[in-house]
Amino acid sequence: MKYILLFCGSVKDQERWGTMSEDQLAEMDTHVGDWITKHSNRLGDRNRLHPPHTAKTVRHNADGST
Repeated sequence: MKYILLFCGSVKDQERWGTMSEDQLAEMDTHVGDWITKHSNRLGDRNRLHPPHTAKTVRHNADGST
């Protein structure tokens, strides 16, 4: 079973990140990077999520078709 870990999980959080200075973002990136390094033996592939506006919705019908 795989899980996804979100460091910035809501639109409000994402908006807050959008208002941070370059120095603040660099500090947060360092903090997150340190955490990932510390726990890398337990983590699998690591990628950043794309912004919400790039998401696609797939709906399945009762017969399984899309």
